[in-house]
Amino acid sequence: MSDLVVLVRREITIALRRERPTVGDVAEKLELSPRTMQRRLALQGTSFSVELDAVLRECALNGLAEKGVAGKCESLGELSHSLGYKRQASLSRAVRRWTGAPPKTLLLRT
Repeated sequence: MSDLVVLVRREITIALRRERPTVGDVAEKLELSPRTMQRRLALQGTSFSVELDAVLRECALNGLAEKGVAGKCESLGELSHSLGYKRQASLSRAVRRWTGAPPKTLLLRT
């Protein structure tokens, strides 16, 4: 993974604590224009949306694992809100796309 991808993922993760970041938000933090950041990511074979999806996947699956193992995570609705999803159903669809299983099934496995 390139340094730029690592930096983009880090900035996305930090920004998610406040709200879902945009290309412009992350590019500004990295002191790049959005187009330059997109072009450099494309040279690495990725894009902002791919990296955002990867971070969301990691955060969601970690949140589900914590909820299943230790009950640390809030409700699925609160987890979805913390990741910037407008509705819990959006998180459920994303989890199905990533894993092929609904969130509740993943909770039962842990």
